Amino acid sequence: MKFAFYVSEKDRNWGLAEAVAESAAVHGDEVEIIPQRMFQGVRGDADGGACLGVKRAGKRLLGAHLQAGRHFLFFDKGYLDRANYVRVAIDAWQPLAYFRSARPPDRFERFRLKVDTRRNGEEILFAGSSQKYANFHDLGDATKYAERIIHKLRRKTSRPIVYRPKPSWAAHHPDECKPIEGTRFSSPGTPISEELKNCHLLVTHGSNAAVDALLAGVPVMALGSGVFNDMSMGEDYGKIEVPYFPSREKRLQFFYDLAYCQFTLKEFKSGEAWAELRSILLNLGPIAGAPGMEESNSLAHVVGLYRKMHEIPKYF
Repeated sequence: MKFAFYVSEKDRNWGLAEAVAESAAVHGDEVEIIPQRMFQGVRGDADGGACLGVKRAGKRLLGAHLQAGRHFLFFDKGYLDRANYVRVAIDAWQPLAYFRSARPPDRFERFRLKVDTRRNGEEILFAGSSQKYANFHDLGDATKYAERIIHKLRRKTSRPIVYRPKPSWAAHHPDECKPIEGTRFSSPGTPISEELKNCHLLVTHGSNAAVDALLAGVPVMALGSGVFNDMSMGEDYGKIEVPYFPSREKRLQFFYDLAYCQFTLKEFKSGEAWAELRSILLNLGPIAGAPGMEESNSLAHVVGLYRKMHEIPKYF
């Protein structure tokens, strides 16, 4: 099995790519590291591609490989202990097709995280995105998108609303990231744990803050195609005051499953991470119909992959 890992000039990208290449080599596979600027089309001698980060270049690479009928590995910061873990999804920006598979608790229990009971706060927290994320998902200007969502919320509730753009974007692009009238602005230096203390509902398109909210006992309204969608109340503004909140048992299984979608660099280098990915890839087989980017997260594509995964006893 051979994959082409397309990297940007950032050192973190090269370090991850080298670790993935080491992981593949343990199993007799090959990962060739190629600068993204040298991409001229899907490699004919490769079974698939890979990249790191939710950005337009990654979207183009993902779409090109799916259109060519090749698999694609999409890497980004982890869901839990994000400083030390990297998440990976196959053929989409999130592992929606296969990650809900009744995994054991062992990987999640390593984090020693508390799963809180339901909180009854007063505020609604809108967790926004960076402009790179907004570009990837065709949301337009990130601040204007946030304004539209907050306007919808304000029409349905009188609760105080907190606007929290992605902290790293707000810190590095203060000229682009502006406070929104009628909301309290959450500064980049404020931990998400502080903002969740008095939170009634967290609203987001796809921020990982939703994972933090579910841990902290806060309901979630998901507006995009995030891994936490089935833990969310959905995009129903009429139920803001009485949002759906999953049971502790459902949330625990969600976290068990999620923990199997992320790995440390050490786990990549040892070959452990590639063993998991390789097993999924081999059982998925060819991409039926070679869908384009617009179909890669569609219900039909996700259901097709999900059904494939049901044939694998290891995962179901």
